[in-house]
Amino acid sequence: KTKDEALAAIGSRDEADSDSPFTFRIGLVTDKGGSDVNQDEMFVCEHTRGTFVLGILDGHGRELGKLAAQAARRALEGEFARAEVMSALRRDPAGAMARAFDCGHRAVREAFFCWHARLGWEIKENDEGYIVRRQGPPGKWSCVHGGTTCTVVAILNGKKMITANCGDSSSLLCGLQLPHVSFTDVADSLTVPPPKPEIKCGPEVCQCISA
Repeated sequence: KTKDEALAAIGSRDEADSDSPFTFRIGLVTDKGGSDVNQDEMFVCEHTRGTFVLGILDGHGRELGKLAAQAARRALEGEFARAEVMSALRRDPAGAMARAFDCGHRAVREAFFCWHARLGWEIKENDEGYIVRRQGPPGKWSCVHGGTTCTVVAILNGKKMITANCGDSSSLLCGLQLPHVSFTDVADSLTVPPPKPEIKCGPEVCQCISA
């Protein structure tokens, strides 16, 4: 596609990108902490100047945390690289984020099933919607433990920020006025009740902020 076609596909114009009052610097830092394996994953999808998506994931579960974070990261990165998803973010931020997180959830589920199948485990989803496994009859079914947190931040035209997160993760809006640093938890002003057991996908918090 030409530059103009690409801009049109995500509902943006070069003029809209160029008059943003902000400049952006992107940095990603990770630390495995006390774990033997670093379960952090991250991605950046850049579209046009002033329009990009950042994602940070932190797997949990000694056995499957890394796999969960990797699977979700690949799925989310693929989703936010699509022009139609960016266009949907402009029209319906909460809906677009929910669909993207659902894609990540399904990718984690598929990765867990494939991993167990390769090792010869029986695995299924029980009536309550949880994934359980056993090493063949007469073994007992046990719950599969593992997953990932996720925070996604989308910047549109350098003027609007959309954040969504699930798990014990969030996003901070920081200000620097030396020697002081201030920050606000973006999710503080918007929370929703925990999902029912059969609904285990989608962001718990979605927030939009315009400059």
